[in-house]
Amino acid sequence: MYAAIIELNIKKWVFRLVMAVMVVFFGFLILKGTGLFRKTEILETNFQTTNLQQVKMVTVLSKDGIRAIKSPTFETVSESIEEMRDSEQVIGVSINGDHRAYPINILSVHEIVDDVVGGVPVAVTW
Repeated sequence: MYAAIIELNIKKWVFRLVMAVMVVFFGFLILKGTGLFRKTEILETNFQTTNLQQVKMVTVLSKDGIRAIKSPTFETVSESIEEMRDSEQVIGVSINGDHRAYPINILSVHEIVDDVVGGVPVAVTW
């Protein structure tokens, strides 16, 4: 009787293992079909001898894979001092007396900010 129980437990674990492998495999296929995973190639280029029109661009993320900040909000200097470290880097933009600072740590996540500084449309990117 104990042998039958042990054999039944082994069959359950084998079944669970097979199901887990199938879920991972088919999940990967579904994600691959969405374009989330794309083939990447390391391309060594000698620009002196390579025709740049023949260089293949490889994208990892699909269009709009990283969302831009389209309507940024800003804090006052005193509010920013409380939240930012003294060593934190920013990209500063000053146009027509309007001054903005875009923290690199935020740009590293979003990569681009669409804004209007001093009445001039700008795209800040990192």
